[in-house]
Amino acid sequence: MSTRSRSILRGTAALAHLAAVVLLLVAFRLEGDRWPPLALFFFAPRLLWAAPLLVVVPLLCVRGPRRLLWACGASAALIFGPLMGLHVNWPGRAEPSVRLLTYNVWLGVRDPQAIREEIAASNPDIVLFEAAAHPADVALQRPPFATYLHVDQFVLASRFPARLTGQGTFVSAHLGRPWARFAVETPIGTLDVLAVHPHSPRELLHGGVRALFRDNPNGPLLFLERQLAEIAETARGAGPLLVVAGDFNVPEGGSLLPRFFGGLTDAFAEAGVGYGYTFPLVGRLPVPWMRLDRVLLGAGLRAVRAELAGTGGSDHAALRVEIAPR
Repeated sequence: MSTRSRSILRGTAALAHLAAVVLLLVAFRLEGDRWPPLALFFFAPRLLWAAPLLVVVPLLCVRGPRRLLWACGASAALIFGPLMGLHVNWPGRAEPSVRLLTYNVWLGVRDPQAIREEIAASNPDIVLFEAAAHPADVALQRPPFATYLHVDQFVLASRFPARLTGQGTFVSAHLGRPWARFAVETPIGTLDVLAVHPHSPRELLHGGVRALFRDNPNGPLLFLERQLAEIAETARGAGPLLVVAGDFNVPEGGSLLPRFFGGLTDAFAEAGVGYGYTFPLVGRLPVPWMRLDRVLLGAGLRAVRAELAGTGGSDHAALRVEIAPR
């Protein structure tokens, strides 16, 4: 192969990589996350898409054509920006406000003591547990929480009076219900709190990769969609002080969340800094790569600060959000 041919090949590789990243971003937003083969990429670490740059950039720098380095820069900006879900905001403070902590505690099987310490350090007004169980719940059955409500897989603990107002459809003893609803009397008004945890697609692959395909009515993606649709239907028509919080089991950048919850504000997107990845935090390489845990707010509320609040107690990180009237 001639020197000119190699140069053309390197330039083509840079442009092809940029085109692949752009197509992936567009595909995710055009419901590609609902198509099983592409959904595998949707749930995979997005940082992997930067790997070709480790080869292409040095080759272009040393052997050219250097004029196409702009394509590598554009690819990097798209990967580390929108593809990976970068958010840059200036966190603030507001009075009055309510501090809410949402936490998938993984049945308390990792480190209940770390969960207790993380809650104490966060000093929240309201705590929501998903995948709740006794080893972790004991941290909430004490002051300063005046109210403790355990419903199916959910726990709400609050400094303020609260009551249960609804429950999701019971799926099975293993899966539980995808949501529970509470009314919480707070200084900023009566919050309509919807705690959510639709079941993860990864845990429904016991039948192998074939279980992914959409022609399977019990496939993991369709099952996730049905639960999200039920949650969205429950939230529809709620007042302006709606809070939908928990483990959505949907990463950043797809079509599912905008389609079902497009009228709500994502607290981390509004007031968070960085990627806000919350999962996974166990395994041989406990480096999170997905933002599955969220707080979505109705029209009467805004987030003034959103940040991770603990990474040692569960396979998920906790998310702490300061909520104020809009």
